[in-house]
Amino acid sequence: MKMYSAKRMQAGVPALPGNERAVLLILFLALFVGTADTQIFSPYLPLLAKTFDTTPGVFGRVVAIYSVCAAAAALMAGVASDVRGHGLFLKAALGLFTASELATAYSSSVTMFIVLRGVTGLSAGVISACTISYAADYFPYKARGKAMGIIMASYFAAATIGVVGLAKIADRAGWPAGYEVLAGTAFVAFILLMTLMPNASVEEQVETSEQSGVVFRPSVIAMFILAFFVSGGLTTFLVYIGSYLSETFQKTTSQIALVFLIGGGTAVIAAPIAGRIADAIGKRPMIIGGNLAMAALFILIPRMQWGVVLFIIFGLASLAAALRQGPFQAYSTAVIGRRRRGLLVAIRNVCSQLGIASGALIGGSLYNRSGGFELVALFCGAMTLAACLPVFLVKEPAQDGC
Repeated sequence: MKMYSAKRMQAGVPALPGNERAVLLILFLALFVGTADTQIFSPYLPLLAKTFDTTPGVFGRVVAIYSVCAAAAALMAGVASDVRGHGLFLKAALGLFTASELATAYSSSVTMFIVLRGVTGLSAGVISACTISYAADYFPYKARGKAMGIIMASYFAAATIGVVGLAKIADRAGWPAGYEVLAGTAFVAFILLMTLMPNASVEEQVETSEQSGVVFRPSVIAMFILAFFVSGGLTTFLVYIGSYLSETFQKTTSQIALVFLIGGGTAVIAAPIAGRIADAIGKRPMIIGGNLAMAALFILIPRMQWGVVLFIIFGLASLAAALRQGPFQAYSTAVIGRRRRGLLVAIRNVCSQLGIASGALIGGSLYNRSGGFELVALFCGAMTLAACLPVFLVKEPAQDGC
């Protein structure tokens, strides 16, 4: 505990009452609500396309707009949060997120929905960047894999609790009710942030910032490339698999959500365990192994019929994603280093959002073709394989001082 506190003060992050568990809970909840909003778009896509009288391929462009807004906001917040504190920006972003989610539920046109999705993207980009930066400052590298694994389990929890619960609500009360529930959940998380998470001191951050060294080193650029391919491959696949299952097997939104339940449940359990293993054997092997397995499973899924085998394959793909997610966050934040971490994590997240935007646009074009989802799966598999290359080129960071 004393070692952790010293490192936190070095990074300009004050110690919290309730120790690391309280920090993990707060960051888990913040990332959960931001991720649930993105995750629910896939099973909602057929309903939204029908409501606004358009096609899933065209409506998928909303993902690109959302991602561009998230990228821009993350970049601006990254610069400012290094000065004003990651906690402060996290609170502001979650408040805006709550308001935009509630407004989305009352969208009456495609234009209004797109604009509000853009606003939500702005807040989600800040949430993502500041959550990871705060966690990276708080936990030393030798324990960061476990911490990031727990925090990033929120991504997969959103795919289970979020997707399944909100999908059932949509089936019974319509998709607007789902966004109302998400707004209420975000408000609860906002209250917890306001009452439990302190701001980092501006004076402490200025006094302890590292002033020397090259910011954009080759290893840092490699992490930006890694983020582009990791996020682009996974998110693009998740965006279009819901429509594929609906159109191919004529399943309801709730039935499609069962696939996400199985996959997300597997990942929620596996992510913290994978983080612990990565702390013991290294983050790089976990990232590479997860990418290789996921690419192969992506290609297999469109060849499966509805049933147990499809559920198992999707569950294994989610397991592969969990194996790499916590190690990826720990690894990339350590390579980036502590100096100007908010800015560099934000740029890394910009690269992630650009990967998502590029993937969504290309995926939408591929999906609208004959046998489109098989092409989407091949494309996502290729992006996931490409994510191995930057990891091969960058050595494991030192345990201390990152």
